[in-house]
Amino acid sequence: MSAARELAAGAPLITDNNNRMATSSVYELGCGMSPDAAGRILAPYDPLQRPDSFVYRELGRALSFDYIARRLAIFVPLDASLADRLKKMGAALGETPQGDYVRALALSVSGRNEAAMQAVREAAFLRGDSPLLDFELVRPHLGELAANRAAADVVVAAEKLTGGAAAVIQGSKFAGANEWGALAALDSTLAQARWTDPWYVESTQHTRRLAQQGDDAGAQAPAGRRSPESDRSLGSCRTGGRALRLAVPAPHSRQNGPTR
Repeated sequence: MSAARELAAGAPLITDNNNRMATSSVYELGCGMSPDAAGRILAPYDPLQRPDSFVYRELGRALSFDYIARRLAIFVPLDASLADRLKKMGAALGETPQGDYVRALALSVSGRNEAAMQAVREAAFLRGDSPLLDFELVRPHLGELAANRAAADVVVAAEKLTGGAAAVIQGSKFAGANEWGALAALDSTLAQARWTDPWYVESTQHTRRLAQQGDDAGAQAPAGRRSPESDRSLGSCRTGGRALRLAVPAPHSRQNGPTR
């Protein structure tokens, strides 16, 4: 309530004759507030943009800020203020792998894709052991890894990854060679990817490839596999010249999961 009073301080009262909360006439006259304008007005009250907020102080260990940042990045084409929001998030996270990642993402959504990848490369080297940064370094080069043509720093980063991230890399090699039986052996590991994992999209793509192969062969997909009709859908957001591949819930999904 105190924040609401602070936001409304000094504003004239809303009355029947002057209802500034009414929306139909605003849209009809084309004078409504844009998402960018609304975002900038609310920025001082946004806990994600305030380093001293409860989000970082009390919830820091419980939240996946890189996942939150990826979700926000989807909507930058609709709301340019989100680019500044990501910048401030990156600053608030400080010298941490998530801070490095979010700052690089802020560069990317601003159209500075080469600078973003260079920032990831440097941060991955300096941190030494960050699955988040290592996978982001590897992600654009999965095809090159599969063909044994990747640069040395990419190979080093890939070799450090384990679990689901390593399964994605190995799965790319198997899929590229049409070795579907070998890819199927990774299915249980791939299916464990969480919404917040940076490799969630790639894991889901592999399991869908397997499901498609099963459909083509008239075979039933393994029980633990995600169905192609799963209400988790794959989204793609192109920012500048670089595609940010993100996990996005279907518009009418009833699946419980992280929200915007």
